[in-house]
Amino acid sequence: MDKASLIEIMGKLSKKGYYDILLFISEKGPAHYSDILGYMLGNKIVRSDATVTQALNSFAKLNLVKRKISQERPIRTNYELTKKGKEFVRHLTELQSLES
Repeated sequence: MDKASLIEIMGKLSKKGYYDILLFISEKGPAHYSDILGYMLGNKIVRSDATVTQALNSFAKLNLVKRKISQERPIRTNYELTKKGKEFVRHLTELQSLES
């Protein structure tokens, strides 16, 4: 990962709730948008669905998550970490464990 990409990702993660969304997807595995939204709003991590949507779109653009849209009714959107996303979360959790 180049320096510019890392700076962009870290900038996104500094926004409220963004890191929590990555961790939720990491722990849950493929997650429906409604599950992510329910968790984030239910735990009062974010205040609006727009924040969740913006975070997921940013992560998809940065290739940290991939988005899959079902073709069946009802149409559902699932998110899961890419290989890059899994590695990034692994490194972040390692850093988090250093504070112990």
